[in-house]
Formats: sequence, C-alpha cells, structure tokens
Amino acid sequence: MEKKGFSFLGNETIGIIVAVLCILVLVALGAKLYFTATSNSNLEKAQNNLDKIKLGMEEAKKSGFASVFVLQPTDWVITSFPYQYYAYKPEKCKLDYCVCICEKSCSESDKNYLCIDEKEPINTEDATSEEGVSIIIKNPPVLLKINYNKDRGYTITREKNEQKG
Repeated sequence: MEKKGFSFLGNETIGIIVAVLCILVLVALGAKLYFTATSNSNLEKAQNNLDKIKLGMEEAKKSGFASVFVLQPTDWVITSFPYQYYAYKPEKCKLDYCVCICEKSCSESDKNYLCIDEKEPINTEDATSEEGVSIIIKNPPVLLKINYNKDRGYTITREKNEQKG
C-alpha cells in the first residue's frame, strides 16, 4: 500500500511542477509579446511624427515657416545630423543631412530610431532643455516650429513655454 501512495504523491507532484513550468513559459511569452508590441507601436508613432515633420519642412520651404505638433512616443528624442561637434551619423542617414527620432539619445548604441534624409542642412534646437540641441518629447503635445532659409537650410525649434502661474 505504501508504494501506491508514494507513487500517487510522486505523480501529483510531477503534474504540479509541469503545470507551474507551463504557466511560467506562458507568462514569459506574454511579456515578450507585450514588449515587442509596445516597441513596434512606438516606432509607428515615431514614423507618424517624422511624416509630420517632413510635411512641415515642405511647407516651410514654400512659405519660410511651419508649425507641427508631435505627441508621442514620450521621452524619445528628435535630433538632426550631422550633430554639432561630432561626426557620428546614424546608418539610416543616407544623404548629407537628416533628422532622426530616437528612443534614447540618438547615439551609436541606440537601436530604435527612424530618420528622414534631406539635401539641405537641418538644425534642431530645444529651448526647454539644458543641452539645447536635441528635442525631447516631454509633456506632449510638443509644438515644433520649422523655419527655412535658403542659405542656412532648416531649423526645427521647440520653444520654451511661458506659463503664468
């Protein structure tokens, strides 16, 4: 009798262990799917912003000025290349100049980013950040002002919001 009891307890234990392992695998797969979907969603939002910026640049080239609102992805960065003092230019920049939207800092280690190319110079300026060059999408909506000058190219600026409190 003892052998059957032990065998039954062993089978129950093995069944429980297998069930727990299956649940852990399902949780891991769910987390991976979630993070993949979130990453793709952010890239889609970034692409939408780049499309708006490109349209704004086209409008600015015609009229000298345009405004564009960008909403998300929050905490992503908009930067133009070549980037001030340093020669690094992302692989996705095929022409001499480009503007990119990046998940982190648009540095060489940033893998989540998109760019649009341009034949004329592009400069980004953020009056709300200490660095002042890269535009950080914080507290959306963010209003970008795009100016075009035939001699200097494009300037994409995020102005400081003056709030009276």
